Amino acid sequence: MRATESNQDYPFAVTNTAAALLDDAGTVVAWTPAAEALLERRSADVCGRPVRDLLADAGSWEAVLAQGRQEGRDGWEGWEGRATLRHGSGRALEIGFRVIPLNDGVRGTRPAASSSARP
Repeated sequence: MRATESNQDYPFAVTNTAAALLDDAGTVVAWTPAAEALLERRSADVCGRPVRDLLADAGSWEAVLAQGRQEGRDGWEGWEGRATLRHGSGRALEIGFRVIPLNDGVRGTRPAASSSARP
């Protein structure tokens, strides 16, 4: 990106990333405007609900989590995977996502919350 270009017009700008912030129980606590646009689901309708409620098939929750427990991963350093979510229109939408664990800034501590979702 050139310095003269607007970040909002750059497709890979952080401001254009669909993201959800989850607490340690998997409840959505924040939802970006880009996530609203991607899934056509308002922040007010998503925040406070379990992230698994966004899945097209609620029974696939364990399979989604299993992607983070693959060989050699403990899940605390982050991971990425794929999931099929329910779009606001009712159709299924396959996305790629990344889980980025957050911690309290103390080196070596386990995360307190997780940030996820990038289409």
